[in-house]
Amino acid sequence: MLRRRKRQKLKLVLKLARQAAVRASESATGPGQAPAAEAENAASSDNDGFVFVRRDGTIFFAVAYSWENGALRYVTSQGLRHTVTLDALDLDATRQFNEQRGLTFRLPA
Repeated sequence: MLRRRKRQKLKLVLKLARQAAVRASESATGPGQAPAAEAENAASSDNDGFVFVRRDGTIFFAVAYSWENGALRYVTSQGLRHTVTLDALDLDATRQFNEQRGLTFRLPA
C-alpha cells in the first residue's frame, strides 16, 4: 500500500515537472507565443534525460551526470553544469523515477 502511494506521488511529481517545463518554455518567449512543437520539444527534451529528486521533493533533469567526492555533478539540456551534495538527494525516489523511465541510474560508488 505504501509503495503504491509513493509510486502515485512520483507520477504526479513527474507530471507537474513536465507542465512546469512547458510553462518555462512559454514564459521565455511570451505567453501564448510558443509554437506547440516548441513546447512539446521542451517537455520531451526533459523526458530524454535523467530525473533527480531532492529530499525537499523538488526535481530536476540532467542529460549527463557523474559522482565526484560525494557530490552529483550534472549537465542540463541547456548545457549548464551544476553540483548537488549527495545528502540533498532522495536516492530511492531518484532510482524509482529513472527505472520507470527505462533508464539505468548508477548510485555513487
